[in-house]
Amino acid sequence: MPPKAPRPSSAPRTADPTDCLRQFCAGVANRYGSYVLKPLHDLTGNWVWASILTVLIIKLLLYPLPAKQYQSFAKMRAIQPRIEALKIAVWA
Repeated sequence: MPPKAPRPSSAPRTADPTDCLRQFCAGVANRYGSYVLKPLHDLTGNWVWASILTVLIIKLLLYPLPAKQYQSFAKMRAIQPRIEALKIAVWA
């Protein structure tokens, strides 16, 4: 007697959030990555250098964000002793 095939579940399949994110990122990379990578590949003649240049371009475009974050962190570190003094004064 042949084994029975499993019956399909009647419950709807729930989407895995990481799978959705992975598919979204792959779609974005496929759609928009070629606009950046192809011209850089034409310029350099090498996919590795085109990828490295793409990373450098993205880093340069996003540089203001970590720079601003570092400035905010430095300001917070400068006023940290005053915050601690206020905590001690209020809670003592």
